[in-house]
Amino acid sequence: MKSDTFKVNGTATLKETGLGFLSQSYSNLDVNDFIALRAKDIKTDTLNEDTNAGALILKTASSYINENLLNGDDYAAYLDVTDDKKYGGAFVDYKLSLKNCGGDKCLVINGGATAAAKNLTNQIAVDLEAITRIIDGLDNEQAKEALEKQKTELEQLKQEAEKNGGKIDDEKYVDLVNKNSNLNLSANDKASILVLRSITEQLGSIGADLASREGVKLALQIKKDTDNTGKSVSNLNSASSAVNTTMNISNDVSIGSRVAMLNNPFGTYASKMNGLKFAALDSDMRPSYVNEYTNSVWANAFGGANIIDGDSGAMYGATIGVDKQANDDVLWGAYFTYANAKIKDNNLEQKSDNFQLGMYSTINVAPQWELNLKAYAQVSPTKQDNVQLDGAYNSDYTSKFLGLSANAGHVFDLSDNTLFIKPFAGVNYYFSYTPSHTENGAIAKKIDSMKNNSVSVEVGAEFRKYMNENSYIFVTPKIEQFVINNGDDYTANLAVNNAFFTSVEANNKKKTYGQIIVGGNVDFTNQLSMNLGFGAKQILAGKVDNKNETYLSGQVGLKYKF
Repeated sequence: MKSDTFKVNGTATLKETGLGFLSQSYSNLDVNDFIALRAKDIKTDTLNEDTNAGALILKTASSYINENLLNGDDYAAYLDVTDDKKYGGAFVDYKLSLKNCGGDKCLVINGGATAAAKNLTNQIAVDLEAITRIIDGLDNEQAKEALEKQKTELEQLKQEAEKNGGKIDDEKYVDLVNKNSNLNLSANDKASILVLRSITEQLGSIGADLASREGVKLALQIKKDTDNTGKSVSNLNSASSAVNTTMNISNDVSIGSRVAMLNNPFGTYASKMNGLKFAALDSDMRPSYVNEYTNSVWANAFGGANIIDGDSGAMYGATIGVDKQANDDVLWGAYFTYANAKIKDNNLEQKSDNFQLGMYSTINVAPQWELNLKAYAQVSPTKQDNVQLDGAYNSDYTSKFLGLSANAGHVFDLSDNTLFIKPFAGVNYYFSYTPSHTENGAIAKKIDSMKNNSVSVEVGAEFRKYMNENSYIFVTPKIEQFVINNGDDYTANLAVNNAFFTSVEANNKKKTYGQIIVGGNVDFTNQLSMNLGFGAKQILAGKVDNKNETYLSGQVGLKYKF
């Protein structure tokens, strides 16, 4: 129950009492168990007859004409919308009742806007009454003249509606509001407003707000809010999405650690060579040595952050993997990653559970040449929350992702088998799919499914520094440039009748990112080791709506060789 309006310590007596609410919005007139009075005892006459509740709607001159005409001389009219005859029916209906509440008696009100308030023609009757009262209260002749002209146009619309079975020509009404309020509506704006106002009688109290004069501006704002949601969703759910990016950074660190470990010249195999000089080894074989432990199981825990234009979202998760030294030239492995993520973009927030299954391989295709391959598939059950002018919206869906990557580079020995650099170039393919789903809220919307296909090229260099057989560090900076970014438009339809509402064109900007990963390893035993890693990715060019993007990931992992 809402907080008390009046509280009496003793007994309260009500006789022929009228209780009322005042608002500019019909949605605000909705009440559920509103406590109007609390007392030790309440004595009343017949509730809902002699004692009842009603409402006043506030209308101002600035609702009807441009504020420039008023010169600061605005005027308000208060209309009783409880009368069941004046405007085509009572616009509100309230029921009063007495309830026990914490040892006291409470007078409780329930109710709100009725179907009559959601009727477009009835709302014109309210406009006419409001304009008449405002004209009587204004001293500004220029404003009064503009209101009189508008009143004539509204009366004509009402007469046409009466001849048309009570149905108003809403397009003419919206044009009238557009002209007098200088809204400068585009054709798409107007179409969205009309389709919203066509379903007012199928909605809750917001239907009454949309049917009113102020409803034209409200519908326009709802359309703009939906467009902004579409922009955010298109960016967050793209093939190179924020969550997907942070997960891939973490897995890049893990796989980079595997590759660096494989290529350690101080490894077990090398140490058995009884002090042979590494310079001689370099001339005889590649800097890749087969470890006597050909199978590895590894795991790591990671945490990260997705920062989009100042809105930060967190991520944490874990990866478990296995890799195998197939022969002298081939390492292959598989991994499974789970990540719990939250990401924000303006008023939109997504929470997701992310499950990624991947495979990777490093192949020495020729002396001093390495080929790295990776493929993954991912599913992400997502809960999305979004706050708009007309209230909160939520939806649930499961996105799907696919990624393929390949890069090749030449390994150079810079310091007698302890420091290596591998310049490389590569290509990546990303795919994402967001299924059709419903955004539930005051005006539920069905969102069409969306696909995105992207291709990027990358150049970078991998630095590996080996201190001994137990420790090493690697650093891999790279630049990634998208060359293809092809996504579906965000399309929203009204759930109540599946009518098209609005569409946001996919922003297929070809982004440029800079990325760096850093990792290292320390051995505890011949079989057990720990690795640490950090990764960061930063957008450099191709920002969507000039929004900055930063992705961070840090991890700690264990590896057991057998």
